[in-house]
Amino acid sequence: MISPWRVGQTLPLWTHTVTDDSGLPLNFTGVVTSVLLIRDRQTGMERTGTGTFAFTAPTTCTFTYTWGTADVAQAGQFELLVRVTYPSGTLALDAVPWEVLST
Repeated sequence: MISPWRVGQTLPLWTHTVTDDSGLPLNFTGVVTSVLLIRDRQTGMERTGTGTFAFTAPTTCTFTYTWGTADVAQAGQFELLVRVTYPSGTLALDAVPWEVLST
């Protein structure tokens, strides 16, 4: 993850490969929906990301997230929480720390 970030910064895209606790890649094949939650670490408040996901390598669990302007509109200390839904249920990925600095 690229951090710190700046308010208003939408590039580069966030490319992330997800592994399980043993270091093996998970598999995104069959994902029905995905959502990014942005949790403020100071207040605990969560907001839904406004960008879009692309699963660039589903079998090795790599995705790219294109930032929405509302995602990067506020400075602070955050956690990025990704939730992906398969036909059989929802998977919550580990939180990723993220800092956004004022411009």
